[in-house]
Amino acid sequence: MAMMLVAIIVLLVAGVGLLSIGMRSRSFGVYTCSGIAARSAADAGLTKALFEMNEKLKTRPWDDSTLPYATNESLPDSDAVFSYMVTGDKYNGYRVVSFGKYGQIVKQVRCQLALDGPFDIAIYADDLISLKSGSTIDGYNYTSPNETLTIGTNSTLPSTIATRIGVTICGDVFVGTGGDPDIVIDSKYDTVITGITYALDEPLQVPIVAVPQHLVDLPSVGTITTSTTLSGPTKCDNINLEDGKILTIDGPVDLYCNGSFTLDVLSCLVIVDPEINPDAYLNLYLNGDFMVKNSSSVSNTSQDPRKLKIYGLDNCTNVQFLIDSSFFGGIYAPNARVILHNSVEMYGAVIAREYIQQVSADFHYDASLKQGCTSDEMVTFVVKQWYEH
Repeated sequence: MAMMLVAIIVLLVAGVGLLSIGMRSRSFGVYTCSGIAARSAADAGLTKALFEMNEKLKTRPWDDSTLPYATNESLPDSDAVFSYMVTGDKYNGYRVVSFGKYGQIVKQVRCQLALDGPFDIAIYADDLISLKSGSTIDGYNYTSPNETLTIGTNSTLPSTIATRIGVTICGDVFVGTGGDPDIVIDSKYDTVITGITYALDEPLQVPIVAVPQHLVDLPSVGTITTSTTLSGPTKCDNINLEDGKILTIDGPVDLYCNGSFTLDVLSCLVIVDPEINPDAYLNLYLNGDFMVKNSSSVSNTSQDPRKLKIYGLDNCTNVQFLIDSSFFGGIYAPNARVILHNSVEMYGAVIAREYIQQVSADFHYDASLKQGCTSDEMVTFVVKQWYEH
């Protein structure tokens, strides 16, 4: 009898212990599943906030007086809900906080949003890159000590990247998919390349720019030849500034020029000082050729290339800067030959069909162009510095 009682007690204790372990395992499983559901809801909120911010980019000009938010929105096919809020401004950046809730479990994710623009590459040409004697390519405004610039081509043909005596490239150089850098890059004339040379894994895609519809719908002001001030969206037939005339940009200007843009001798394109108008910038959508003649100038007074972008359309086939001029800006002209003539200084980035840098011309890549601006074409918000709580 005593042995039976001992056995019953042992079995009872073991059973209670197993039952307790089972209950704890079940509770842990429920808690874990609830946490997964809450976390999924928080991620869904962040994803939707990112989507809505990119949808806002389609409306010009950018307006951040109201930013996306939601409260207790249901996660499809689940009992979980999410809430999110976007805060910040174009000067200090944007942040997303998203909460997911399932039962009593709450998860939070937060992140910084960054703008990813089309100018990650310093110089890209679908065909030829020609660097004449004594020319230099370097960069500035890097965010880390190990950052460097990149130039390259989609071509695999011999000597597509042609360099001459005294050329210095302070960065990496790439060639087309399957290409041999030693064949595509003609650097036998004592060229210095400080980085690596390599072939792309897949061809670089360079989409053609489309003119925003709000510019297409505007009435044209005709051909601009005399001194003019622009402060908002404008459409014109051509720009051919006469000697000594000034085109002043004093506001957020998206300019659609359905022809050529020429600065004649002593004429000038001026983007006003940020202290006068911090919102002044020029996005030029150009359906013809662009030429800055001798003794004319492009004065981006902020010296910030993000304030001046040239988007070459189908009929933009030549972009030229003649002797002794400086340019701060980005050029995105996939069909164009871009030429920096002797002693030209460029600060920015170039996407083109061909790129030619003449004797003693210098190119300085501004790495801040990677960040993009809300006024840019082909710019998107991306997640940066993500945290979970």
